[in-house]
Amino acid sequence: MLTLIRGGKRYSLDDGSIAYLLAYDGWGMPPTHRLQTRGPLQHGEFDLGFRLDPRIGRIVLAIKGNSRNDMLIKSEALIRLFKPADDTLSLEWQYGDIIRLIDVIAIGDMTMPSSDQSGFTQKIVITLNASDPTFYGPSDKTVIFSSGVGEYLCVIPMEVPTYVGTNVLDQSEIINYGGSWDSYPYIRIVGPITDCVIRNSTTGDKLDFSGKTIAPGGYYDIDTRYGFKTVKDDQGANRIMDLNSDSDLATFRLVAKSYSLDGINNIHITGTSSSNQTQVIFGFRERYLSM
Repeated sequence: MLTLIRGGKRYSLDDGSIAYLLAYDGWGMPPTHRLQTRGPLQHGEFDLGFRLDPRIGRIVLAIKGNSRNDMLIKSEALIRLFKPADDTLSLEWQYGDIIRLIDVIAIGDMTMPSSDQSGFTQKIVITLNASDPTFYGPSDKTVIFSSGVGEYLCVIPMEVPTYVGTNVLDQSEIINYGGSWDSYPYIRIVGPITDCVIRNSTTGDKLDFSGKTIAPGGYYDIDTRYGFKTVKDDQGANRIMDLNSDSDLATFRLVAKSYSLDGINNIHITGTSSSNQTQVIFGFRERYLSM
């Protein structure tokens, strides 16, 4: 089943209300290229790794009308859905319980040649570009770090109540990440907290706010996605300067399962001057190399 999402609305491309899906191509492994260099007297090259390239994919649809007028109405509806604009389209592929989405823009075809007509049926090829070539799951996953933290964790029943507890946050959680490609999370640190350090012990990357305090009721939002890489406070002000210089905002991520990794990410968070209001919230979507 194939669905187009545009402007928050969903349009089936496979139930005949607009079109039927005939074929598709380009939605498996995304294109890659190797980064290579060589010295002036070197034979061969040094391999420096790889990068994923933008993905070009195609879908082939069929419009089936009860009359020529009906066929033209459906053709016009399809053109409106894929017409050039600055907004992003999302394709949602569903096979049983598996749902994968990818963000795309239409870049060509839809010429609708008469040679692709048969009666009141028109075959249409649509070419799409995905700047981020990876797919993602349909819903956000959230992990909250807060349990066992508070100024007063318990009360000892005495004539004068005595509170016992800690204002130190020191918590580790295992995120068993099931995607086939790394995910760059969205993180919110809710105060009060001082010297907050967020570390992925699996990769060694950290986000270090040592020496900084987030007041009660305040928060920092950290977006680690490429193209964003921001730290903002609850007023929308840029707080990226509050990260210590040895932080890893560029590479901080949840690593995926692969031939050498099991997808286990050990997230360790520390901080002081916390209370029962303090939280560190991880939000992410699992990402995949193919639909």
